[in-house]
Amino acid sequence: MNESIGNKTIQLSHIIKTLEELHDIVFLMEYVEGRFKYAYFSPGALEYASLTEDCLGKYIDDVYPAYIAEHLQQMYLDAIHKRKPVTYKDKMNVESMNQMGKSVITPIVEDDGFINYLLCFTEKLTHDDFFDSLTGLPSIKGLKEKLESKVKNTPDKQLAVCYLKINQFERIVDLIGHESMDEFTIEMTNRMLRVLQFEESGLARVAGDEYIFYVVSDKEICQVAAEIQRQLQAPYLIDEMNLSVQSVMGIAYKRNEELPIEHLINQSYHAMFQAKQKGGQAITVFNFNKHTNEVMNKPILERELRKAISRKELTLYFQPIVHVETSTVHFEALLRWFSPKLGTIPPDVFILVAEDRDFIQLIDEWVIEKACEFLRSLNDPKAKVAVNLSPKTLAAPSIESRLIEGISEYGISAEQIELEITEHSLLKNEQAIIHKLSRLKEVGFSVAIDDFGVSNASLNYLRLLPVDKIKIDKVFIHNIENETKEYHIVHSIISLARKLGLRVTAEGVETSEQAEMLLESKCDELQGYYFSKPVDEHSLPEAVKELQGRLKVLVNQ
Repeated sequence: MNESIGNKTIQLSHIIKTLEELHDIVFLMEYVEGRFKYAYFSPGALEYASLTEDCLGKYIDDVYPAYIAEHLQQMYLDAIHKRKPVTYKDKMNVESMNQMGKSVITPIVEDDGFINYLLCFTEKLTHDDFFDSLTGLPSIKGLKEKLESKVKNTPDKQLAVCYLKINQFERIVDLIGHESMDEFTIEMTNRMLRVLQFEESGLARVAGDEYIFYVVSDKEICQVAAEIQRQLQAPYLIDEMNLSVQSVMGIAYKRNEELPIEHLINQSYHAMFQAKQKGGQAITVFNFNKHTNEVMNKPILERELRKAISRKELTLYFQPIVHVETSTVHFEALLRWFSPKLGTIPPDVFILVAEDRDFIQLIDEWVIEKACEFLRSLNDPKAKVAVNLSPKTLAAPSIESRLIEGISEYGISAEQIELEITEHSLLKNEQAIIHKLSRLKEVGFSVAIDDFGVSNASLNYLRLLPVDKIKIDKVFIHNIENETKEYHIVHSIISLARKLGLRVTAEGVETSEQAEMLLESKCDELQGYYFSKPVDEHSLPEAVKELQGRLKVLVNQ
């Protein structure tokens, strides 16, 4: 056991051991000049609280981003100020909306009156534990099912998830007592429902002071959120007392349909914490750039990413690529990461970190293995998956053997793997990489140049590289219209590739007009949201079916 515990009394040590037998998570926090340090935590904390062994001896604000750390610290400060145990319900792990925890924080008051340590234990709550029988609202599980249906059936409408937290909730409990809290909670719920009844919406109660709702609307959803705050702030008459409450709210708009509902919910959760940092009554809309800057400034990002593979936090999504003439479909494997501590991290952020810290090869090799595993599960020798290789992975001596071992281990052929490289992959060791790609092509792997057209050396690489295909960068596709510069550039690239015997994929196809122009230009393959967003493995069959239907309509026009 940690030395800081050993220095305490034997009685405290016994208490901790007893609590560990009764509860999932036990913490001992040391209070040091306004900050809280992990003096000890039970093995359960490694699993349920997303901590790692090296967090021992670190402060909360060293382990978590500011908007999470502040929330946790406030819980401990509340116990110190009250000088008695406090209880709260909260999400134990931001990865799962279905996992709640009930925590008790007990300040350890020394003989001299000072508080240097706080003891905390947490127990998991089951679905039934946080199904809200008081208000009649659906469980989180029920709300998520409705949300998934809304996202699927209203793809063109504005949808947002809002996470609301009542400020100073414990103070209200102290004022009116637990006996009157039911009346107060029902009144708050009814006020929210009265606002939401005019919207296509759904509401659920997460914990005593936390609610979550979604809104599908053509008008500005922030206005709906602000109206709910105004209604909640209006006076309450409870036990002959006039009360007023303030709240903070985080809003996450559906901007990327490929993200699971859990990610959208957690974006709103993170935004709520950011709103809380402002103080008072506030609303914050989740912003990827702001969120990214917050976590990028923390060493935790690198540490969490290094452990993401073993924790199974990294996942592969697959975006279909359709061959126009044959209607056959193959896939590009795209990496996604949702961190329980940090939330959703954009690929261009965490891949940049992995490249900068020189462990991108580890991630790329994991992608290769998972792509091979996916191909084996399809049990179709004609199936094909494209994987992206970073420049550092491509330059690594072991990449050839890793690819060959992968196809051998999973019983697939090299022809089923397409290697996508970016044009800047050849900035160093050009000849060595050209020879390596030539050897891989001889084995049967195909090679594609990704983001073609954005480099000054694009044409030179066509001359040097043993490529099979080029993928026209989406910046040209987004602006393709008749007689525009982009239109002529795309048409010229397709014509040149045909003369060189290369296939062409157009990336970023988002409209039927773009698809029609590319068909007229005899582009071989099309990829983009018009046909399908990147989806998880289980959603692929339905995505392919819808894709082929759209292609059939286009071809028969």
